[in-house]
Amino acid sequence: MSSNPASSVTLPLIQTLLSLHTTSQISSHLAKSCPAIPNSLLTSCLSYLIKNSITDPQKLFIFANIVLKVHQEAISLAFGVTNVYENLKVDLLKYTVNAPPYSVELFSLNDFKVMSIWICEIYLKHYKMWLYRDGKKEVINVAALPIDDLSKGNLMSGVQVKPLGESLPAEKWVENDKAQQEEQERRKLEEEEKQEQEQQEEVEQEEHQNEESQQEEKKPHHDIPEREEVPDIKNTYIKRQLEEIKNMLLQLSDEKLGSVEDRLKNIETVVQQQEEEAAQKNTKGKKK
Repeated sequence: MSSNPASSVTLPLIQTLLSLHTTSQISSHLAKSCPAIPNSLLTSCLSYLIKNSITDPQKLFIFANIVLKVHQEAISLAFGVTNVYENLKVDLLKYTVNAPPYSVELFSLNDFKVMSIWICEIYLKHYKMWLYRDGKKEVINVAALPIDDLSKGNLMSGVQVKPLGESLPAEKWVENDKAQQEEQERRKLEEEEKQEQEQQEEVEQEEHQNEESQQEEKKPHHDIPEREEVPDIKNTYIKRQLEEIKNMLLQLSDEKLGSVEDRLKNIETVVQQQEEEAAQKNTKGKKK
């Protein structure tokens, strides 16, 4: 991980800090070996990780330099909390997700969780304190102007302060207040008159609409002529065909009935003849 040596830690330094036992020893060693590095921030970061069983020098080296880089950018560019959080998250993900060549999996999920808790609960929660502690100190000189200078005018704001002798007398204040009250009452009356006029116009418009509706109701309504029935050509044609078919059937039935009757008559005639012949034969046999 490349960074400015004046604002970063080295791997041998991390290995040396791991051999120390207390937070005060880590802080004093950092103050002697790296005076340009924010001592308190780095001590807090490393102590928290070591306390939560993250003792791998490579992991401590990477995370410490990420924190120092983002912290230095925040001080120089006056970042807000949101920008700092986004930068830390992006840098941490580069060493948490296995997606070469963009990122490598150095931190485990438990490591990421511990680092996120330190970022949110210790660093970002007291972000303004860290900026005030490690930021650039500026001295502001405040000067008080004498009373005589105030009467001549403030050079900073350009406001001319009048002396008390030139202020408005009490009668003038009363007149101004009275004029303001009269103006307010006049505007109030104008608004009331305007509202009354609008209401009157609405009432007149409703009355006019009612009159028009009543006149419309009084007008005689012309009867609408009934629609002439148009003969249904299709139905008429069908009826005509049905009538013709019916007549044909009746004619055929009459012809058939006539032929049947003729046959019946012929049969009856034949039967009568046979009966007569039989009767004649019987009479001849009796005479013999």
